[in-house]
Amino acid sequence: MHHLIRSAVIVIAREVRFFNFDDKGNPIANFSPHSYRACLVNRDFCAEDSRHLMGKNRPRNLDQNTANIPHDSEQNTANRPHDSDQNMANRPHDSDQNMANRPHDSDQNMANRPHDSDQNMANDSDQNMALDPKMLQTVFNVNESYPDFSNVDWSKLRNLKVLHLGRWHSRAKHHIEVDDEFLRGLIHLTHLRIFSLQGVSRIMELPDSVCKLLSLRILDLGACPNLELLPKTIGSLKNLTHLDMSECYLLERMPKGIAFLSELQVLKGFVVGVHDKNDTSCTFHDLSALKKLRKLSIHTSRANFPVEDELIVLQQFGWLRKLTIEWGRLSPQATTQDKGIEPDNVAAQSTTTSTQHNAALQPATPTIKKNHLFSKLSAFRGAHRSTATLNQEYFEKLDLEKLDLQCYPQKTAPGWLRPEKLKGLKKLYIRGGQLRNLGKVQENDKWAVETLRLKFLSELEMDWKEIPVSFPDLIYLEKFRCPRLTFFPTDESGVWLKP
Repeated sequence: MHHLIRSAVIVIAREVRFFNFDDKGNPIANFSPHSYRACLVNRDFCAEDSRHLMGKNRPRNLDQNTANIPHDSEQNTANRPHDSDQNMANRPHDSDQNMANRPHDSDQNMANRPHDSDQNMANDSDQNMALDPKMLQTVFNVNESYPDFSNVDWSKLRNLKVLHLGRWHSRAKHHIEVDDEFLRGLIHLTHLRIFSLQGVSRIMELPDSVCKLLSLRILDLGACPNLELLPKTIGSLKNLTHLDMSECYLLERMPKGIAFLSELQVLKGFVVGVHDKNDTSCTFHDLSALKKLRKLSIHTSRANFPVEDELIVLQQFGWLRKLTIEWGRLSPQATTQDKGIEPDNVAAQSTTTSTQHNAALQPATPTIKKNHLFSKLSAFRGAHRSTATLNQEYFEKLDLEKLDLQCYPQKTAPGWLRPEKLKGLKKLYIRGGQLRNLGKVQENDKWAVETLRLKFLSELEMDWKEIPVSFPDLIYLEKFRCPRLTFFPTDESGVWLKP
């Protein structure tokens, strides 16, 4: 951040008393009667550390932190520049040194110094009440890499609304590590609305206690490198609107309860894999009940995702505007596309009757496969239609504004990646993979895309003269490590802007 912008933000934050800052503009751990927000800070970066918040190196709970408040300690009072006799003697506005050492004798100083000792003594009982951790509403991890909550009594923090322990920036080198035992104590935080563990290590399983936080709106588990399992009771978080599981690459199964999060608007990192009929995990088809979904991010190990009936599921998201599909390491079972097998469809059949199961297990002749597909599609559409008709109808109704494809495993573009089927698309990002072309564009069908990003596409072949024809509305183009894109008039950063 530019230093002038940072200074302006600090000034505004001080004026509205959002956080408390030291003389260098760094947020400090102490909270005040004016700001019920505290920070976890590393003492190497800030004059104050977070010991009084976390009980670090002392057998005292968080609710006892009032003993460490500067007004309650003569030692701390001596170290505070506003309360120190020595500092008062050095103040340029004090005409007499002896008078400056007597704060009760200076009305002018009293008016300009709201934190003087006599005023603090008068409000001592009020401040002790205000600084009680029971009044704390926000805890934000600024740069503490190893927060220790072993001595924290979470029952004293029952009014906490925001607990942001994870990373707040994109620097992956900022390592954060916790002992996941503290998660079980969070059951007391009944008013918690935002809980972030982004990038936090050593969390292998999210316990059921987190699912007791019924007021929770945002749950950020993104980039937790050790997370392997989500609780089956996650469906009890009925008020959840944002769930981020992106970059949690050890997650292989989604709990069925995700499909019951009816208020969900943002879902990131949903895993679509290869499931058998006995698998009880949440499938992509189960998500069709999430009618309020606006942003969806999918991680899949299937090369053929999405197949036709999965496109129909996408149609159920009437408010969906942003879609990201990331293909990871492909499962051996996921390479059965040429054999006419649709792996995730088997999992979707787990909600059907036993008769439908038996029908699905019949010998896969072309006629049976076709009829079976149509019987499944009728559950979504209520009628039998051809594949071409279904694709066309689906994309006419889907109003995507942004599409992000990562590590697409095929050499040819999917049949649904066409301008006539994505008429409202404004942003198209394609990063990594084996894609060789963007498909053919009909003369009367042009992309409405305004922003195009192409990165790490070593096989993609295009000449610049094709771009104005296919993308007449293009305003911004970015390419990076795409050696076969020829004659693109980009600058040294790979960026082209419409003149």
